[in-house]
Amino acid sequence: MSTVGERWGRVFWLGRTWSVHVTDQGLALYNGNWWQETAHPTGVVVSADQVTWLTPTEPRSILCVGRNYRAHAAELGNQVPDKPLFFLKPVSAGLGHQGIIRRPTGVGRVDYEGELVVVIGVSWPAALARPMSSRQCWGLPSAMT
Repeated sequence: MSTVGERWGRVFWLGRTWSVHVTDQGLALYNGNWWQETAHPTGVVVSADQVTWLTPTEPRSILCVGRNYRAHAAELGNQVPDKPLFFLKPVSAGLGHQGIIRRPTGVGRVDYEGELVVVIGVSWPAALARPMSSRQCWGLPSAMT
């Protein structure tokens, strides 16, 4: 559904989740998932101040790799592990645009980080339809922390 240069997302509005296409006129609402090319236009356009932004996709799990580059490991005073250090994050760890991060009561130190995925010149569904090397897969939306 999405093509290079278009902006898509997910929002909560009037009690349900919608896919949205960001246009000059506002947010065009779609039924279905924009990333699976199943979205159908509703003909309704709303403004961004009427919605709550959600994460761009709905992951079933978030698999992360820790201490995966030397500078980050050194920054934390850790060694780079011999094998990848994998860990899981709950899908609730994702936060939509303009979401508020709340620190739980009684929590002292909080470590935070953000991940940004940028795909240039490749639509996601088209990219998944052909064999790719691990180097070509870099940058495909797969997780958020």
